[in-house]
Amino acid sequence: MNGSIRTARHGALLLLVSAGACAHDEPFAPEDHNTRVPFADTEPARLTWSEFSDTGPVWLADGESFLYSFVRTDTPEGDRCLGVLPRTGGQRVGEICRRTLADRDSIDMLDMPAVSAGARLAYRRAVATPIDGTVWHQELVAATLDDPLTATVLTSIPFTGSDGAFYTSLSQPQWVGESALAFIGRVEEIVSPCPGCDPFLIQRNNGIVVVPADGSRTATLLPGTTEAASVAGSGDGAILYAREGDTRIYRRRLDTGEESVVFDAATAVPGELTASGDRIALTLPGGILVADLASGESTTVPAAGLAELALSPDGTVLIGEAINSATFDSDLWRVTLP
Repeated sequence: MNGSIRTARHGALLLLVSAGACAHDEPFAPEDHNTRVPFADTEPARLTWSEFSDTGPVWLADGESFLYSFVRTDTPEGDRCLGVLPRTGGQRVGEICRRTLADRDSIDMLDMPAVSAGARLAYRRAVATPIDGTVWHQELVAATLDDPLTATVLTSIPFTGSDGAFYTSLSQPQWVGESALAFIGRVEEIVSPCPGCDPFLIQRNNGIVVVPADGSRTATLLPGTTEAASVAGSGDGAILYAREGDTRIYRRRLDTGEESVVFDAATAVPGELTASGDRIALTLPGGILVADLASGESTTVPAAGLAELALSPDGTVLIGEAINSATFDSDLWRVTLP
Protein backbone atom coordinates (compact mmCIF):
# COMPACT_ATOMS: atom_id res chain seq x y z
CA MET A 1 0.00 0.00 0.00
CA ASN A 2 3.05 2.26 -0.29
CA GLY A 3 2.19 5.71 -1.60
CA SER A 4 -1.56 5.47 -1.02
CA ILE A 5 -4.18 5.65 1.74
CA ARG A 6 -6.38 2.60 1.96
CA THR A 7 -9.29 4.32 3.74
CA ALA A 8 -12.15 6.56 2.65
CA ARG A 9 2.75 19.43 15.67
CA HIS A 10 6.59 19.24 25.60
CA GLY A 11 6.82 18.00 28.92
CA ALA A 12 5.52 14.92 30.67
CA LEU A 13 1.79 14.31 30.57
CA LEU A 14 0.57 15.25 34.01
CA LEU A 15 -2.73 13.41 33.89
CA LEU A 16 -2.31 9.71 34.52
CA VAL A 17 -4.45 7.05 32.93
CA SER A 18 -5.42 4.40 35.43
CA ALA A 19 -4.77 0.78 34.60
CA GLY A 20 -6.59 -2.09 36.28
CA ALA A 21 -4.71 -5.16 37.50
CA CYS A 22 -5.89 -8.70 36.72
CA ALA A 23 -5.97 -11.48 39.26
CA HIS A 24 -3.95 -14.60 38.47
CA ASP A 25 -7.05 -16.77 38.28
CA GLU A 26 -8.80 -14.56 35.72
CA PRO A 27 -8.92 -16.05 32.20
CA PHE A 28 -7.35 -14.12 29.31
CA ALA A 29 -9.87 -12.37 27.11
CA PRO A 30 -9.85 -13.28 23.41
CA GLU A 31 -7.88 -10.90 21.21
CA ASP A 32 -10.03 -8.16 19.64
CA HIS A 33 -9.11 -7.48 16.01
CA ASN A 34 -11.43 -4.48 15.59
CA THR A 35 -8.92 -1.82 14.43
CA ARG A 36 -11.28 1.03 15.34
CA VAL A 37 -11.39 0.17 19.05
CA PRO A 38 -9.10 2.51 21.06
CA PHE A 39 -6.38 1.09 23.30
CA ALA A 40 -7.97 2.97 26.25
CA ASP A 41 -11.44 4.40 26.87
CA THR A 42 -10.38 6.77 29.66
CA GLU A 43 -9.48 10.44 29.12
CA PRO A 44 -6.87 11.52 28.16
CA ALA A 45 -6.55 8.41 26.00
CA ARG A 46 -3.19 7.26 24.66
CA LEU A 47 -3.52 6.56 20.93
CA THR A 48 -0.03 5.41 19.89
CA TRP A 49 2.38 2.98 21.53
CA SER A 50 5.42 2.91 19.25
CA GLU A 51 8.91 2.67 20.71
CA PHE A 52 9.76 5.72 18.57
CA SER A 53 8.26 9.22 18.52
CA ASP A 54 4.87 9.73 16.88
CA THR A 55 4.51 13.35 15.80
CA GLY A 56 2.54 16.00 13.90
CA PRO A 57 -1.13 14.96 14.15
CA VAL A 58 -3.46 16.67 11.66
CA TRP A 59 -7.11 15.87 10.99
CA LEU A 60 -8.52 14.78 7.67
CA ALA A 61 -11.46 16.85 6.44
CA ASP A 62 -14.14 14.28 7.28
CA GLY A 63 -13.14 14.31 10.96
CA GLU A 64 -13.24 10.52 11.10
CA SER A 65 -9.46 10.02 11.03
CA PHE A 66 -6.18 11.89 11.31
CA LEU A 67 -2.72 11.83 9.78
CA TYR A 68 0.56 11.71 11.71
CA SER A 69 4.24 10.82 11.29
CA PHE A 70 5.67 7.54 12.57
CA VAL A 71 8.82 5.39 12.24
CA ARG A 72 8.67 2.11 10.37
CA THR A 73 9.99 -0.77 12.45
CA ASP A 74 9.90 -3.39 9.70
CA THR A 75 12.89 -2.00 7.78
CA PRO A 76 16.48 -1.76 9.07
CA GLU A 77 16.90 1.92 8.13
CA GLY A 78 13.80 3.06 10.06
CA ASP A 79 12.11 5.33 7.52
CA ARG A 80 9.61 7.90 8.80
CA CYS A 81 6.21 7.69 7.10
CA LEU A 82 2.77 9.26 7.35
CA GLY A 83 0.08 7.09 8.89
CA VAL A 84 -3.70 7.28 9.25
CA LEU A 85 -5.49 6.48 12.51
CA PRO A 86 -9.25 6.40 13.08
CA ARG A 87 -10.73 9.13 15.28
CA THR A 88 -11.17 6.62 18.09
CA GLY A 89 -7.61 5.27 17.87
CA GLY A 90 -6.59 1.64 17.41
CA GLN A 91 -4.43 0.41 14.55
CA ARG A 92 -3.27 2.33 11.49
CA VAL A 93 -5.65 2.02 8.57
CA GLY A 94 -3.37 3.61 5.97
CA GLU A 95 0.18 4.81 5.44
CA ILE A 96 2.28 6.85 3.01
CA CYS A 97 5.93 5.87 2.65
CA ARG A 98 8.60 7.04 0.21
CA ARG A 99 11.17 4.78 -1.40
CA THR A 100 14.32 6.22 -3.01
CA LEU A 101 16.96 4.51 -5.13
CA ALA A 102 19.38 4.84 -2.23
CA ASP A 103 16.80 3.45 0.21
CA ARG A 104 19.08 1.14 2.17
CA ASP A 105 21.82 3.77 2.41
CA SER A 106 19.59 6.52 3.80
CA ILE A 107 16.57 7.27 5.99
CA ASP A 108 13.59 8.61 4.05
CA MET A 109 11.51 10.94 6.20
CA LEU A 110 7.99 12.31 5.77
CA ASP A 111 6.70 14.54 8.58
CA MET A 112 5.02 17.88 9.45
CA PRO A 113 1.84 17.04 7.49
CA ALA A 114 -0.87 19.62 6.74
CA VAL A 115 -4.21 18.86 5.08
CA SER A 116 -6.55 21.38 3.45
CA ALA A 117 -10.35 21.26 3.36
CA GLY A 118 -10.06 20.29 -0.31
CA ALA A 119 -7.86 17.24 0.45
CA ARG A 120 -4.58 18.90 -0.54
CA LEU A 121 -1.62 17.53 1.37
CA ALA A 122 1.64 19.21 2.36
CA TYR A 123 4.54 17.73 4.27
CA ARG A 124 8.29 17.94 4.85
CA ARG A 125 10.27 15.46 2.75
CA ALA A 126 13.80 14.73 3.94
CA VAL A 127 16.68 12.29 3.61
CA ALA A 128 19.03 11.52 6.51
CA THR A 129 22.14 9.41 7.05
CA PRO A 130 21.41 6.10 8.84
CA ILE A 131 24.46 6.31 11.13
CA ASP A 132 23.71 9.51 13.04
CA GLY A 133 20.42 10.72 11.55
CA THR A 134 21.93 13.87 10.06
CA VAL A 135 19.50 15.41 7.56
CA TRP A 136 21.32 16.23 4.31
CA HIS A 137 18.37 17.07 2.07
CA GLN A 138 14.91 18.45 2.91
CA GLU A 139 12.06 20.36 1.30
CA LEU A 140 8.45 21.34 1.88
CA VAL A 141 6.19 19.79 -0.75
CA ALA A 142 2.51 19.76 -1.74
CA ALA A 143 0.47 16.92 -3.20
CA THR A 144 -2.99 15.41 -2.84
CA LEU A 145 -4.29 12.67 -0.57
CA ASP A 146 -5.18 10.63 -3.66
CA ASP A 147 -1.63 10.85 -5.06
CA PRO A 148 0.55 11.82 -2.07
CA LEU A 149 3.96 11.01 -3.55
CA THR A 150 3.55 13.00 -6.78
CA ALA A 151 4.56 16.26 -5.14
CA THR A 152 5.38 19.86 -6.03
CA VAL A 153 8.33 21.42 -4.19
CA LEU A 154 7.17 24.62 -2.44
CA THR A 155 10.54 25.49 -0.96
CA SER A 156 13.83 23.79 -0.29
CA ILE A 157 15.20 23.95 3.25
CA PRO A 158 17.22 26.02 4.05
CA PHE A 159 15.96 29.00 2.02
CA THR A 160 16.24 32.79 1.88
CA GLY A 161 13.04 34.72 2.58
CA SER A 162 11.76 38.00 1.15
CA ASP A 163 13.27 39.79 4.17
CA GLY A 164 16.76 38.50 3.28
CA ALA A 165 16.90 36.19 6.31
CA PHE A 166 18.40 32.73 5.87
CA TYR A 167 15.85 30.25 7.21
CA THR A 168 17.32 26.92 8.33
CA SER A 169 14.08 25.20 9.40
CA LEU A 170 10.35 25.64 9.77
CA SER A 171 7.50 24.46 11.97
CA GLN A 172 3.69 24.33 12.08
CA PRO A 173 2.87 24.36 8.34
CA GLN A 174 -0.78 25.36 7.79
CA TRP A 175 -2.91 25.58 4.66
CA VAL A 176 -4.39 29.01 3.98
CA GLY A 177 -7.30 28.10 1.72
CA GLU A 178 -6.11 25.87 -1.11
CA SER A 179 -3.48 28.13 -2.68
CA ALA A 180 -0.82 28.81 -0.03
CA LEU A 181 0.88 27.55 3.11
CA ALA A 182 1.92 29.53 6.16
CA PHE A 183 4.47 28.39 8.72
CA ILE A 184 6.83 29.60 11.43
CA GLY A 185 10.23 30.27 9.85
CA ARG A 186 13.28 29.62 12.03
CA VAL A 187 16.81 31.05 11.76
CA GLU A 188 20.11 30.25 13.45
CA GLU A 189 21.88 32.73 15.68
CA ILE A 190 25.24 32.72 17.48
CA VAL A 191 24.95 33.83 21.10
CA SER A 192 27.44 34.26 23.92
CA PRO A 193 25.95 33.69 27.38
CA CYS A 194 28.54 35.83 29.17
CA PRO A 195 31.75 37.82 28.55
CA GLY A 196 34.55 35.38 27.80
CA CYS A 197 32.18 32.41 27.49
CA ASP A 198 32.26 30.22 24.40
CA PRO A 199 29.52 31.20 21.93
CA PHE A 200 27.02 28.62 20.75
CA LEU A 201 24.41 28.28 18.05
CA ILE A 202 20.68 28.50 18.73
CA GLN A 203 17.56 28.39 16.59
CA ARG A 204 14.81 30.97 17.05
CA ASN A 205 11.51 31.89 15.44
CA ASN A 206 11.76 34.75 12.93
CA GLY A 207 8.11 35.19 11.94
CA ILE A 208 5.35 33.75 9.79
CA VAL A 209 6.38 32.88 6.24
CA VAL A 210 3.93 32.24 3.39
CA VAL A 211 4.68 30.19 0.26
CA PRO A 212 2.27 29.73 -2.68
CA ALA A 213 1.27 26.17 -3.53
CA ASP A 214 1.98 26.60 -7.26
CA GLY A 215 5.68 25.73 -7.01
CA SER A 216 6.96 29.28 -7.67
CA ARG A 217 9.12 28.89 -4.53
CA THR A 218 8.69 32.46 -3.27
CA ALA A 219 8.84 32.71 0.51
CA THR A 220 7.36 35.92 1.94
CA LEU A 221 7.70 37.03 5.56
CA LEU A 222 4.45 38.56 6.81
CA PRO A 223 5.18 42.07 8.14
CA GLY A 224 4.71 42.49 11.87
CA THR A 225 4.92 38.79 12.71
CA THR A 226 8.54 38.51 13.88
CA GLU A 227 7.30 37.82 17.43
CA ALA A 228 4.95 35.04 16.32
CA ALA A 229 5.10 31.94 18.50
CA SER A 230 2.37 29.83 16.90
CA VAL A 231 0.16 29.91 13.81
CA ALA A 232 -3.07 28.22 12.71
CA GLY A 233 -5.11 28.34 9.52
CA SER A 234 -8.64 29.69 9.87
CA GLY A 235 -10.01 28.19 6.66
CA ASP A 236 -11.15 31.47 5.09
CA GLY A 237 -8.01 32.94 3.55
CA ALA A 238 -6.72 34.12 6.90
CA ILE A 239 -4.46 32.93 9.70
CA LEU A 240 -4.66 33.07 13.46
CA TYR A 241 -1.47 33.51 15.44
CA ALA A 242 -0.06 34.10 18.92
CA ARG A 243 2.89 36.34 19.82
CA GLU A 244 5.67 35.79 22.32
CA GLY A 245 4.82 37.44 25.65
CA ASP A 246 1.31 38.44 24.48
CA THR A 247 -1.95 37.05 25.86
CA ARG A 248 -3.91 37.91 22.70
CA ILE A 249 -4.73 35.88 19.58
CA TYR A 250 -4.58 37.77 16.27
CA ARG A 251 -6.34 37.20 12.98
CA ARG A 252 -4.62 38.32 9.74
CA ARG A 253 -6.15 38.27 6.26
CA LEU A 254 -3.49 37.48 3.69
CA ASP A 255 -5.20 39.28 0.79
CA THR A 256 -5.71 42.65 2.51
CA GLY A 257 -3.29 42.48 5.43
CA GLU A 258 -6.16 43.45 7.75
CA GLU A 259 -5.45 42.37 11.33
CA SER A 260 -7.62 42.19 14.44
CA VAL A 261 -7.60 40.70 17.94
CA VAL A 262 -10.06 37.81 18.15
CA PHE A 263 -9.39 36.55 21.70
CA ASP A 264 -7.49 37.46 24.84
CA ALA A 265 -6.40 34.76 27.29
CA ALA A 266 -5.93 37.64 29.78
CA THR A 267 -4.17 35.86 32.63
CA ALA A 268 -1.60 33.76 30.75
CA VAL A 269 0.50 33.78 27.58
CA PRO A 270 -0.54 31.01 25.16
CA GLY A 271 2.12 28.55 24.10
CA GLU A 272 0.59 26.80 21.08
CA LEU A 273 -2.54 27.40 19.05
CA THR A 274 -4.89 25.27 16.97
CA ALA A 275 -8.20 26.22 15.38
CA SER A 276 -11.25 24.73 13.69
CA GLY A 277 -14.10 26.96 12.57
CA ASP A 278 -14.94 29.38 15.41
CA ARG A 279 -13.25 27.20 18.03
CA ILE A 280 -9.64 27.51 19.17
CA ALA A 281 -7.49 25.65 21.68
CA LEU A 282 -4.43 27.13 23.42
CA THR A 283 -1.78 25.55 25.60
CA LEU A 284 -1.47 27.41 28.92
CA PRO A 285 0.44 26.65 32.12
CA GLY A 286 -1.57 23.92 33.81
CA GLY A 287 -3.91 23.02 30.99
CA ILE A 288 -5.52 23.77 27.64
CA LEU A 289 -7.90 26.67 27.13
CA VAL A 290 -10.72 26.05 24.67
CA ALA A 291 -12.61 29.11 23.40
CA ASP A 292 -15.48 29.88 21.04
CA LEU A 293 -14.64 33.01 19.02
CA ALA A 294 -18.30 33.65 18.15
CA SER A 295 -19.62 33.67 21.70
CA GLY A 296 -16.43 34.54 23.59
CA GLU A 297 -17.04 31.68 26.01
CA SER A 298 -14.05 29.63 27.15
CA THR A 299 -13.15 26.77 29.45
CA THR A 300 -9.92 25.17 30.63
CA VAL A 301 -9.27 21.47 30.23
CA PRO A 302 -6.75 20.02 32.75
CA ALA A 303 -4.50 18.28 30.22
CA ALA A 304 -1.08 19.83 30.84
CA GLY A 305 1.87 18.52 28.88
CA LEU A 306 0.26 18.21 25.44
CA ALA A 307 1.92 19.92 22.47
CA GLU A 308 1.57 20.01 18.67
CA LEU A 309 -2.19 20.26 19.08
CA ALA A 310 -4.76 19.32 16.44
CA LEU A 311 -8.43 20.26 16.87
CA SER A 312 -10.98 18.10 15.06
CA PRO A 313 -13.16 19.68 12.34
CA ASP A 314 -16.20 19.61 14.63
CA GLY A 315 -14.15 21.13 17.50
CA THR A 316 -14.93 18.37 19.98
CA VAL A 317 -11.72 16.33 20.05
CA LEU A 318 -8.13 17.42 20.61
CA ILE A 319 -5.08 15.33 19.76
CA GLY A 320 -1.55 16.23 20.84
CA GLU A 321 1.91 14.91 21.56
CA ALA A 322 3.22 14.12 25.03
CA ILE A 323 6.69 13.00 26.03
CA ASN A 324 6.92 9.53 27.54
CA SER A 325 8.98 10.07 30.71
CA ALA A 326 10.39 6.53 30.52
CA THR A 327 11.57 6.53 26.89
CA PHE A 328 11.70 10.30 26.12
CA ASP A 329 9.87 9.60 22.87
CA SER A 330 6.52 11.23 22.13
CA ASP A 331 3.16 9.49 21.90
CA LEU A 332 -0.19 10.83 20.71
CA TRP A 333 -3.06 11.36 23.16
CA ARG A 334 -6.72 12.25 22.71
CA VAL A 335 -8.84 14.59 24.83
CA THR A 336 -12.60 14.92 24.33
CA LEU A 337 -13.62 18.55 24.86
CA PRO A 338 -16.72 19.86 26.64
